[in-house]
Amino acid sequence: MVRLREVIREGAIGEVRKVIASHNQNLPKDPAHRLNDPALGGGAPLDLGVYPVSFALDILGTPETIRASASMTATGVDRQTAAVFEYADGQQAIIDCELDAAGPNRAVVIGTEGWIELDATWYNPTRVRRGHGGHGRDPPPDRPQLRRRCPAALGFLP
Repeated sequence: MVRLREVIREGAIGEVRKVIASHNQNLPKDPAHRLNDPALGGGAPLDLGVYPVSFALDILGTPETIRASASMTATGVDRQTAAVFEYADGQQAIIDCELDAAGPNRAVVIGTEGWIELDATWYNPTRVRRGHGGHGRDPPPDRPQLRRRCPAALGFLP
């Protein structure tokens, strides 16, 4: 996160406009498990959602408003939750978490001049890519010819 903040502060992707982060896992479904028990603090937001929330707060700060929606399990805990954080200057953070279906668990910071994408699991040391303009992201490693055709569209964090 230290290097990510430095790269953003240096203006590598321009003005940050949006953060997108998700954390979805297929966890135990036993109703007696603490994840599925409201009395024990179960639910996706407390175990999984804290990661995308922390990421959004780290990059954009405290939002002015939060809009959220959740789907509940039969035991009464949040099975999945999605939220949009809105900021006074128009920035947004879009986050989601889910405890009964696995997902790609990626995060993206989008700016006026490009974006930074963090692969799964982005809350651990992982691959980070930087994209520029309206071009796509990294080509797969086995297709270096794409890298030669569009080198200006690709960048990596040093």
